[in-house]
Amino acid sequence: MAVCSTVDFTFNSCVEGSVTDPVTITGAVTLTINTVTGTLTDNGGYNVATTLALSNVGVLDDTGLVTVNGGMNFSRNASSGNFTESASHAAPQALTVSEDGNDTSLTAFSMQASRTPTNITIGNAGDTVVLEYSQVNDPLTIGILAPLEGTDFPSMYAGSFKVTASDNTSVTLTISTGGDTTLAVDSNGDGTTDDTLLRNWDDIH
Repeated sequence: MAVCSTVDFTFNSCVEGSVTDPVTITGAVTLTINTVTGTLTDNGGYNVATTLALSNVGVLDDTGLVTVNGGMNFSRNASSGNFTESASHAAPQALTVSEDGNDTSLTAFSMQASRTPTNITIGNAGDTVVLEYSQVNDPLTIGILAPLEGTDFPSMYAGSFKVTASDNTSVTLTISTGGDTTLAVDSNGDGTTDDTLLRNWDDIH
């Protein structure tokens, strides 16, 4: 596939999965290849950078319908089964996920991740995501303080991130061995911890 190639995908009620657990996909995706080098195989070494534009991409299963609109930049570096990936906001489009009448929009984001056969790492210190919820007036900013590490997303054992509202109130989550998670709450936005809660990551994610 050539650099700057654009490929359009249209899903017209495509059914995936098993007969007893079908998943129906609708909508359209435009994929633009910005750069590509190497061999695009599972174990080959390659670099690829793309831009995705999604229009009413719907995924329907037995739990309901999720619809995605908007765009994002996505890149991957692969080497010997190890992957490093990044996703970022494709201005001016937000990436909006709609479910059960509620919209969640990523209006600005830049996030890194890496994966080996036995471990995943999500985020680098300084990565941020700005979320806007249709049922909440103010946006929330999620900032990575230390990369989240684990065998998979439900099984994190290290990392820290901070969720901040527009009035500077915040919750800082710090994950430790076994998924034990400390939530440090700043309830008045003055930068100091007003309350501390202990939870397990399995109960939070």
